[in-house]
Amino acid sequence: NYSPTAWYGALAWIGTGIGIFLLYSRKRVREVEVREETRLLVEKRAAAERPYQVLVPLADPEHAAELARIGAYLARSRGGELLLTSVVTVPEQTPLDVGERYVTYQCEMLAEAARKVPEGMPVHRTVTIGHDVGKSICNIARQRHSDLVLVGWRGRRKRRFADLVLGSIIDRVVLDAPTDVCVAKVGGATERRHVVVPTAGGPHADAAADLAAGFLAHSDARVTLLTVADGARGEPAATRDRLLDELELGEASRRLDTATVEDGAVADRILEWAVEHGADTIVVGATEEGLLRQAVFGAIPERIGEGFDGTVLMVRKHLPIRSLLSG
Repeated sequence: NYSPTAWYGALAWIGTGIGIFLLYSRKRVREVEVREETRLLVEKRAAAERPYQVLVPLADPEHAAELARIGAYLARSRGGELLLTSVVTVPEQTPLDVGERYVTYQCEMLAEAARKVPEGMPVHRTVTIGHDVGKSICNIARQRHSDLVLVGWRGRRKRRFADLVLGSIIDRVVLDAPTDVCVAKVGGATERRHVVVPTAGGPHADAAADLAAGFLAHSDARVTLLTVADGARGEPAATRDRLLDELELGEASRRLDTATVEDGAVADRILEWAVEHGADTIVVGATEEGLLRQAVFGAIPERIGEGFDGTVLMVRKHLPIRSLLSG
């Protein structure tokens, strides 16, 4: 006869073995799927490499250069690099080889965008092919170990479609990318002069403030940390102190200030304040309601994104544990 302890020990070892096998197998299967779903067609690598990478998928030539410039600001604040990419898509039943004929146009668009990036910033370029743009972007982020994905948005929610919020590609990237995600609606001036960051605490708001600090360090922009009166009253000052402690801003710290707006409809109050004070950019973090399928960032950030005429960056911090639970 065996003691209960021996049985429990044996079961524990078996369970551990099964868990390791499943985790390893899942990872291997995923790697194979990624290679089959997204194929690299063209790659141009910069001579230098940096530990932090901002992945910028480009599809619209009209906004490609500005997205690349914004990506450069975000990367420079962390001593990082850019990966500009374009995805050629073909129908699901069509072999991926068919899309190779469209490579020239994509390469020209990436090269033009790369020329708008400030000197000294390493810029890598890739053209890939796949059946699903959103899935391909997520695959590239996994393959290249990107830290942040910056994706463009036209500024209109998909109200007519029950299963879409910002669009099929953006929704997929925001919910599935293994990285932080920043969705940018480009508008107004290309030079950042006054950046507003609504603050209410939490990982997404903190991530938004961190990204906005990049404009302080590498431009002449003024950054205002803004809160609504019924929110966390001490949050802007606390965020400002944290940024000053963590970042070597030097003289730029004089351009970082705080403000509070009166109680009311949060999105409307933020929009009114930004317009009244001549802001050209708003950087806002996702809210907890963004965990619901009806709002990938939350109603407040998405309302700001639609209602502001300037540039809006909506930021969502990657939270691995929460991603596993929701997946």
